[in-house]
Amino acid sequence: MEILERYNNPSKLTKAHLSAVSSLLHGKCSTTANQLIETAKNSIGIKSEHLYFFLKQAIKRLKSIQKHIDEYNQQIKHYVDLINPLILSIPGVGYTTAGLILGELGDVKRFNNAEQIVCFAGLDVIVYESGKYKSTNLPISKKGSVYLRYALYQVAKAC
Repeated sequence: MEILERYNNPSKLTKAHLSAVSSLLHGKCSTTANQLIETAKNSIGIKSEHLYFFLKQAIKRLKSIQKHIDEYNQQIKHYVDLINPLILSIPGVGYTTAGLILGELGDVKRFNNAEQIVCFAGLDVIVYESGKYKSTNLPISKKGSVYLRYALYQVAKAC
C-alpha cells in the first residue's frame, strides 16, 4: 500500500530510485524493487488522474479502518487482561477469541455446571426418543449463542 500511495501510477514508479522502492518492501514480498520498476516500465497502464486520485483515497480509507481495528484490538486486550487473563493459557485462545468468549458468557458464575455452558453454546446433542426407541448419531442443537459456538470452533480448529 505504501508503494501504491507514493507511486500511484506506473510513470512515477519508473522514475523512482531503486533504494526508495526497496525501503518500502517488507519481508513478505516475493518480488524485488527492480522487478517492480521493470514491470512499471513495460506496463501500458491506464493514464487517468481521477483513477489515481480514487486509488489514493481508497488507500487512505483502508489505513483509517486499520487504525480503528488496532484501537479495538487494544480495548479487547485491556478487558481480557482485566477480566480473566487465565483464559489465554488455553491452547488456541488469543485475545480476540478470549474477548468473544468472555463477552458471550458474561458472568460465568450464573452457570451451575459445565453442561449449562455447553447448552448455552448450542453444542449439546439433540435428544430424540419415542417409547423404547432412542436415536443415535444426532447433530448438535445449535440453539445457543452462535458467536460462542464459532469462537469455540475456532479454538478447536487451532488446536
